[in-house]
Amino acid sequence: MIRQHPDVFAAPTKELHFFNRRSNYRKGIEWYRSQFAGYNGEKAIGELTPNYLWTSIEEKGIQTGNRSVDIPNKGILEVGHKRGIISMGLYYSQLCEWLKYFRQDQFLILIYEYDIKHNKEQTLIRVFRFLGVDEQLKPASMEKRYNARSGHFYMHLHYYFPFPKLVRGLFTFVPALH
Repeated sequence: MIRQHPDVFAAPTKELHFFNRRSNYRKGIEWYRSQFAGYNGEKAIGELTPNYLWTSIEEKGIQTGNRSVDIPNKGILEVGHKRGIISMGLYYSQLCEWLKYFRQDQFLILIYEYDIKHNKEQTLIRVFRFLGVDEQLKPASMEKRYNARSGHFYMHLHYYFPFPKLVRGLFTFVPALH
């Protein structure tokens, strides 16, 4: 929805992971700048990588071990120590690190369950205000579900049979199992 604003330019590739993945960071700052080649003087410019708050497993060198250890039927308390599931939620310590380098007014902190899920329109106004662009714009598809999952059947199928994306897409037609 942010990308629909005429005064906002977001890199065409969502989630560049430049600052949190060594493989992308090694491509250099010129590669990162090239991701914004379409910029045409918009007031706000940026990219959308949610993992910048938290350092990824790849960067910490944590070994995740055998894939069969994290089967989808396990509870979060059983696997929380792996893949950063618990450390990812330690927002206070993560924000303290960021606040060493940036002022507090340079952050807009949103709570998914309250701000995005239940107050989408008001939150979008807050985001546009924070970005310094016209907050009256009403993007199309305000009620569209983004990143919607195809249900538990699909999640289990994908876990046990990690098909290429094209083949996995064939299984999204099973609405009765959602």
